[in-house]
Amino acid sequence: MSGGVSKTPDQIKQCALLREAGYSVASISDKTGISASTVTRHLKKHGIGKGSLSSEAIDTARAELIEDGTLVDKIKAEVVSILLDDTAQFKALRSASATILESLINDTEMDAALKARALSALSTSLLTQQSLIHKTLQIDKYFADQDIDGELPSLEIRRMTSTEVDKAVELAGTDFVI
Repeated sequence: MSGGVSKTPDQIKQCALLREAGYSVASISDKTGISASTVTRHLKKHGIGKGSLSSEAIDTARAELIEDGTLVDKIKAEVVSILLDDTAQFKALRSASATILESLINDTEMDAALKARALSALSTSLLTQQSLIHKTLQIDKYFADQDIDGELPSLEIRRMTSTEVDKAVELAGTDFVI
């Protein structure tokens, strides 16, 4: 949106709201497509600094922007794009984890302790991915609203007790291979 094109009042309001929300000029520029120098010039022209707007002015600008259907559609499109990108990344991580897990299982020469550490790291990665997906997509809230018996399965990672370690070693025997 550069090249001397006048900015619309809605664009200026969007910049003002973002600035009031604590965004930097660089971030506002990135989000709106307006050059940083133009954003700075308009913020100065209207006397807008971080935290300088009254709550009434913010509420008015927010209400006007919300009524602008094109802005809402743009926000929805950006959210969908981010979710699709995150989903693709989660799928790639899971695929890579599956490949690594298969390699670990088939490696008969790797030390058992090293293999256990690698599996622990994969488990932690899986738990982190699961947690991010649940938080991003608000899956827990969705299922809380549904009439579902029981809980969703979860992965618990904790330090094994010495008794559990002894039992695992006993079960594994001398031919221990994961």
